[in-house]
Amino acid sequence: MKHMFVVPEEEEDCLIQTSESTIRHHRTDNTERLDLGYRQIWLYAMRHYPLMPPDPKSDDDLLAKPNRTKADERAIYDMAELASRLGFYSPEIERLLKESPD
Repeated sequence: MKHMFVVPEEEEDCLIQTSESTIRHHRTDNTERLDLGYRQIWLYAMRHYPLMPPDPKSDDDLLAKPNRTKADERAIYDMAELASRLGFYSPEIERLLKESPD
């Protein structure tokens, strides 16, 4: 994910998510900012993994087809929004942000 991290042009505080709805600011250098951002995205994924199953693959060859649920669009969008706020940018993140579930 290092290649997706964009260092801010001006020095600014790093965002630390302390709960689902609370963020605090912390002064840090860019190396630590990348590390903290990566960890926060990873923690978000661990908290919400039941809502984000992988997209179903073709089950045409199976006799017994499993019941598959689709990923929660809000959880995916919120993760992309968090990644963007933490300084991560990619075409995939931009695409997810444009597809707001609201």
